[in-house]
Amino acid sequence: MKTLHKHLGVTHIDLWILDVEGAEESVLRGTDFSAVHINAVAMECDEHDIAKNERKTSILEANNFKCNLVDRNCMCLHKDFTPSVAPDFSPLMRWNGHGWVPQKKN
Repeated sequence: MKTLHKHLGVTHIDLWILDVEGAEESVLRGTDFSAVHINAVAMECDEHDIAKNERKTSILEANNFKCNLVDRNCMCLHKDFTPSVAPDFSPLMRWNGHGWVPQKKN
């Protein structure tokens, strides 16, 4: 991952969905967390191998993430992550048969 991120010029990832069919630990070990800032990581955690889950989350926790198990997924947020708030809500639109138009409020 270190080489791939460097070659592609990746320095920031908002949400990394890591699903590599059981090789997540290897991918995490190959990631240079000092070269790329990641806000959040979602990855499958094997309900049958708790030790493997702990190894994966410990890699992330050593790199300033806080992880929680949600169903069969490990959801990890970087400790420095602060979500932004959209300044305005997008208008609710409805298709009128010719185009999208704002929906009138009742």
